[in-house]
Amino acid sequence: MKSNSNSNNNSNNENKLVQLPFILLRKIIECLAYNIDKIIFTLTCKRLFEIRDSYLFIPLNIDNRLSRYMITKLKLKSFTKQIESYDHLDDRHIKINKIIEVDENNFKRFPMIFCRYVKNEKFQSLPDSNTIDDIEEVFCTRDYTSLDGVPLLHKIKALTIQLICPIDYSIPKNIRSLELVFDTGTLYCFGPKAVLPQQLESLVLYNYKEQFTPGFLPPTLKKLRFYDSAPRFEKGMINEGLERLEIEYSRYDQPIKKGVLPASLKYFGSESYRGDLIFYDATGDGGAHLQNEDDSSDLQLNNTYIPNTIKTLLIGTPRRSDSPKILNLTLPASLVKLGLYYGFNQTLNLTLTTPGTLKRMKAYHSYQIDKQQIPDSVTYISLNSIVTELNSLKENSANSCFNWLSKSIKTLRMPFEKANSKLLESIPVTVSTIIQTDISSIADKTTSVLRRIEGQRYLLFTQINQGGFVEPKAFDQFTKYIVKTSPKNNKDPCFFNID
Repeated sequence: MKSNSNSNNNSNNENKLVQLPFILLRKIIECLAYNIDKIIFTLTCKRLFEIRDSYLFIPLNIDNRLSRYMITKLKLKSFTKQIESYDHLDDRHIKINKIIEVDENNFKRFPMIFCRYVKNEKFQSLPDSNTIDDIEEVFCTRDYTSLDGVPLLHKIKALTIQLICPIDYSIPKNIRSLELVFDTGTLYCFGPKAVLPQQLESLVLYNYKEQFTPGFLPPTLKKLRFYDSAPRFEKGMINEGLERLEIEYSRYDQPIKKGVLPASLKYFGSESYRGDLIFYDATGDGGAHLQNEDDSSDLQLNNTYIPNTIKTLLIGTPRRSDSPKILNLTLPASLVKLGLYYGFNQTLNLTLTTPGTLKRMKAYHSYQIDKQQIPDSVTYISLNSIVTELNSLKENSANSCFNWLSKSIKTLRMPFEKANSKLLESIPVTVSTIIQTDISSIADKTTSVLRRIEGQRYLLFTQINQGGFVEPKAFDQFTKYIVKTSPKNNKDPCFFNID
């Protein structure tokens, strides 16, 4: 009888649901469907809060003013207890794996977090220290005559160093990332006995003009970058397997012939280049068809040939005085990101064959990009400067600050400095994510992310695993504090201890 009673109750409940007026039932379903995102978000937040002890930690020593300010002003109130439990000097979650050699004069030039700073006079005694087991990278800020003078050279994986003498010896095999700043007065950089590590993956060279002999670059090399100068590239100089080549030199005016750059290249950037940018098929017939190309033809000697396999392209403007004002560019079908250097001063004209794979565009100033030239496939825009937009604000034309953004743009990346509430309010509501960075603050890149919830209400994420629901006006004070306490503006930096 009891079972029958339960069955009757279930049946009655179902009947009551069925008996609801159809209009009311449809209204309930419509409300659920319309608010499903908010319902899921709320339930997810509730679950994350319930299990917060299993994942929440603060990966910073929060003993400085900036961290305390961020926690005080921007934390979720429900996380107060967890934050206070990590308010101590020795954070076991972080391992310091980078040493920076500094003196009081150049300390503020190299503000980075998660690093150990060592004064020049104590740097040479590091091998006798028992706290170097986790060190993987050394960053030297003074001139050296030889790599042999660097402590831990045979233990570390990455090295940045300034040299006033050439390298004419083998570099230890354990080095995988190497950044060499050669003196501008050096007659040559690598001697005949120089050998790069056979496991080297990244090489950055400053003031380097020599041509590489074939086979000098190891086959493991993935990234090659030049600053302030660069050589002329010929066939056989660059290893097959290289994925990234960048030339940050505004006076570069050397041709790059067809077949010089490897088919493995995914990223190419050059502040300047010779002639026209020509994308070619580097994979057909295994590249055998390139062997018969006439290297002495005018086309080969006066243009820049790039494999059509690249996914990222960054360009400046050719150095020649007769460069066309309009750059007609037909992009390769594989391209995902297109960027413009500071010196780009032409009008970009993308052809109708712009690939649908293009998702991101980057520029130094917004005036380098014409709204009509942003393909519908692009959803991400990155700016290095917002001077143009700030000037529009001064002229009381806030509505025109970002009117160049097309409706397809969902993510906007821009600098921290001088950003304010009015600027944020001028960003179209179609932009759902705003990323703000400041390369001159307490880290290589101090980043905060604003995720639009609705209208001018955002969810703010910071680098110390904290966030909160904010409106633009609440972000003003935080931005000002970031800039004010940056080492470049603070004569007595309080962020780091120097041994």
